[in-house]
Amino acid sequence: MRVGLAILNRNEEEALGQILPMLPRDSVDLLFCVDGNSTDRSVQILAEHNIQIVAQQSPGRGEAFRIAFEFARDKVDALILFSPDGNEDPSDIPRFRPILEDGAVMVIASRMMPGAFNEEDAHWFRPRKWANLLFDWAAWLTWGRGQTRITDMINGYRAITVGLWDDLAPDGSGFTIEYQVSIRAYKSRARVVEFPTREGQRLGGKSQAKALATGTRFLRLYWRELRRGRSSPP
Repeated sequence: MRVGLAILNRNEEEALGQILPMLPRDSVDLLFCVDGNSTDRSVQILAEHNIQIVAQQSPGRGEAFRIAFEFARDKVDALILFSPDGNEDPSDIPRFRPILEDGAVMVIASRMMPGAFNEEDAHWFRPRKWANLLFDWAAWLTWGRGQTRITDMINGYRAITVGLWDDLAPDGSGFTIEYQVSIRAYKSRARVVEFPTREGQRLGGKSQAKALATGTRFLRLYWRELRRGRSSPP
């Protein structure tokens, strides 16, 4: 199986210099970056590390996912999506391939399952984690009963086979893309496997996701998928 790694970047110059040397390049067959019109030194840093850049003209994380799969379509069988902001552990990258080769069509690095660590676990007040779990349970109760519950439906650190991506035909925008892909995986009864990961602290920069606005988008996505019915897209 050929496995690619897509770095999804926008204005992460502070983290890139630390993260890129840590990437286990020999664990993947293709490495490239989808850059969302960065205005900092991201492009220069990526070039210094000999990483091919694929430009993203239209904004949105969902669009970055679609560009990544379109670029990699004829080159790999599965794609790992990686954000270089410090939250996602590069040492987890080699863990995806054996699970994919064992038959999983989506593999998620979970911050919520036993043995995992969410960056909010160091605090007693964990609003982002609790909101994630609420959306996870809502989706499982609606579409996933009878299947193994996905514990971290919203985490973007995951691998997806090109075949599953095409079957699910996700059209979500922004940060709802991961939730939509997970919901549609339930609908299609796809084999999803998770492994525990440790979420690190951001290495500079600011999160692009605003809590209230992002939560509202997740609710809209949930209702839109509910109206579509229980079957996955054609």
